[in-house]
Amino acid sequence: MVFSGMIRLGLQLKLTALIECLVVALVLGTGVVTTFREKKTLENELHKRGYAMAADLARFTASPLLSRDLPTLRRFVNHSMAQEYVLYVMIVDNEDQIVMHSDLEYVGKDISLYQLEPLARHLDLSAPVRIADALLGNVFLGYSYMAVENEIRTAIKQILMLGAIAITLGGIMAYVLASFMSAPIKRIIDATKQLAAGNYPALLEIRSADEIGALAESFNDMAQELTRHRTHLQNLVEERTKALRELALHIQLAKEEESKRIAREIHDELGQTLTALKIDLHWLKGQLPGDAPAVQDKIGTMLRLIGETINSVRKISSQLRPVLLDDFGLSAAMEWQAKEFSDRTGISSYFFSRPENIFPQQDQAVALFRVFQEALTNVARHAGATEVEAGLWETSNTLVMEVRDNGIGITKSQIMDTRSFGVIGMHERVKRLGGELEIYGQREQGTTLRAWIPKGDI
Repeated sequence: MVFSGMIRLGLQLKLTALIECLVVALVLGTGVVTTFREKKTLENELHKRGYAMAADLARFTASPLLSRDLPTLRRFVNHSMAQEYVLYVMIVDNEDQIVMHSDLEYVGKDISLYQLEPLARHLDLSAPVRIADALLGNVFLGYSYMAVENEIRTAIKQILMLGAIAITLGGIMAYVLASFMSAPIKRIIDATKQLAAGNYPALLEIRSADEIGALAESFNDMAQELTRHRTHLQNLVEERTKALRELALHIQLAKEEESKRIAREIHDELGQTLTALKIDLHWLKGQLPGDAPAVQDKIGTMLRLIGETINSVRKISSQLRPVLLDDFGLSAAMEWQAKEFSDRTGISSYFFSRPENIFPQQDQAVALFRVFQEALTNVARHAGATEVEAGLWETSNTLVMEVRDNGIGITKSQIMDTRSFGVIGMHERVKRLGGELEIYGQREQGTTLRAWIPKGDI
């Protein structure tokens, strides 16, 4: 065991040393070549930049040089000196006299007497000053090599940093190669842990004729068998979920029908009875003598109570099932609901329908109306809004409803909260009809709810 461990350690060290040497050689060679190319490129760029600057200055100074406009020439020279890495600027006429210089000491001297003091390495560049074909003189410009040297230093630093990274990666690669033999066992262990945690990994692809291959094959057989059992359980859950949804749909439809029936009975029976009673009291009040004020007051009180009761009956009936929804369609019912919401909460509301009247199937109308009611309820409870805009429109094959407020907005965590039964109920109503519901918003920018339902045969 000790001997095999020494062999394994030696092999790992050898691989590490070999790869490290290759990486170092590659980094050094690449660094030298890159530095040389970078230097050449920068020097060429420096020449181009300097010649371009000298040519521009020669073009601009032609007229001032011809007219001996020294202040203008001075401004051009100062402007050129303001450029980075420019060491000197000199304008010479065609008689070799220095007309303008960045150092005013040389102005008026012959160029043959001019000698640049030893400064940093630089390029001496020149460009002729011409008007038409006439040569007026030359522009001389000294451009420092400092730009190239700075760039080279930066490049060397980057190459050293990349080299360090490459050497580090080489060490990691050596370690990976040395531990190659243990990788299959580690994969089997990791897959077993995932399986134990309830995660079903993909089958192991370990092609080996030894014990490791046999172990991987046994693990794959076990994973496939567990996957079959899991798929069977998922199918059972989906079947039960489908049955529960169908039951929920049946209960909801029955609830809507019962609410419709109760609302009709309350409106027709109780409402009519109270109205008849109110009429009779009015008649009775008219039959009483004028000298019975106590009875008159009592009847007045009864009439007010009956009126309030009639209003309560209408409100309860509308909450159970708005008559407008069955008699005048979804658009009218939503418009009434928006107005009632504004009267009750004080929140300004606006509703539009395109076209003006939309008459979907009964189950579609009920679903969208209930989603609209729930949306308005959420606005009143949570949004802190002052305005609500709602719309209902149809495309060639889709019904679309939208509710938008200007409140505090809603977060993704609030939308996904499993305790938000109202949101879950809205999703279920729309999904049951093959549609989709989307809720989104941002903090202090309001919330938008949009529902799409296939129109079907309307």
